[in-house]
Amino acid sequence: MRTAVSTLLMILASLLVLGAVTGSLVDRLAHTEGPTRDIAASLPHDDAVRAALPPLVLHRILDQLPEGMPVPVALDGVLERASDTAVTAVLDSARFQPAWIASVEESRRAYVDRLEDVRAGRAETAPAVLELGPLATQGVTRLKDGADALGLGMFAGVLPADVEASVQLDLQGTDQAGSQRIATVVWAAGFWGWALVLAVVAALAALWCARPRARGPVLAVGGLLTCIWAIVLLTHPWSAGPGDLTVAQPGAGPSVSEAAQLLGDAVRANVIRVVNDQLESAAVPCLIGGGIVVVAGVVIRLIEDRRRNG
Repeated sequence: MRTAVSTLLMILASLLVLGAVTGSLVDRLAHTEGPTRDIAASLPHDDAVRAALPPLVLHRILDQLPEGMPVPVALDGVLERASDTAVTAVLDSARFQPAWIASVEESRRAYVDRLEDVRAGRAETAPAVLELGPLATQGVTRLKDGADALGLGMFAGVLPADVEASVQLDLQGTDQAGSQRIATVVWAAGFWGWALVLAVVAALAALWCARPRARGPVLAVGGLLTCIWAIVLLTHPWSAGPGDLTVAQPGAGPSVSEAAQLLGDAVRANVIRVVNDQLESAAVPCLIGGGIVVVAGVVIRLIEDRRRNG
C-alpha cells in the first residue's frame, strides 16, 4: 500500500513539474518581450510579408484621406506603385526594425489584454491584430517626399504625419471557443511557480512515504516520466493543427484580403517556429535531468540491496 501511494505521489510530482515547465514557457510567450522579438525580427525579410504589406498599407493610407475626396482611377496605379516603393524602402531602412518590433510588442500586450477580457466575460473573442502604425507612418513620409514628382501632392498634403493602422490576422484560435481556450491556458500558466512548489512537496512526500527499498524505483518512475515527456516534445513538434499551415507564395498585386491572409500565414509560421524552439530548449534539459533522476533511483536501489544483503 505504501509503495502504491508513494508511486502515485511521484507520478503527481512529475506531472506537476511538466505542467510547471510548460506553464513557464506559455507565461514567457505571453508576458515577455524576448519571444515577440524572435517572432517579429524575421518577418520584414519574408517574401510573403513584402508582398502583403504594400496593399495593406495602401488601404490604410487611403483610409486617412478626408471623406468625399475620391482618388481618380488614373492615379490608382501610380499610388499603388508609390506605396510599394515607399514600403520597400521603409523595410530596408535602419529605423524600421526597432519601430516594427515595438509595434509587434504593443500588439502582443493588446492581445493579452483581450484574452483577459475574454476570461473575465467582458468580450467573447480575442482577435489577433497586428499594428502597422510605424510602417504606415514611415510610408506616408516617403510618399510625401516624392509626391509632387508623381503628381500625388494633392493627396499627400492632407495625410496626417502619424498614421494609426492595424490589420486583423486570420489565425486559428481567434474564434469564440479558441479565444476561451487560449485565455484559460494563459491564465493558468501564471501559476507555474505554485505548480513547481507543489511538485517538490509531492516528491518529498513520495520518498517519505515509500519503504526504504522502494525509494529508488519510485524516484526512477518520476525521472522516467520526465524523459518520456521530453522525448515526445523532441519527436513531435507543435504544428499548425488540423488546418495544415501553408504560407502562400506571393503573387503580383494581392488584394487586401489576400494580403492579410499572406501576413497571417507568415506570422503563424513564425509563432510555430518560436514555440517549437522554446519547447526544444525546455525538453533537452528535462531529458538530461530525467535521465539523471532515473540513474539516481537505480543507484539508490542497488545501494539499498547491498546493504540489506550485508
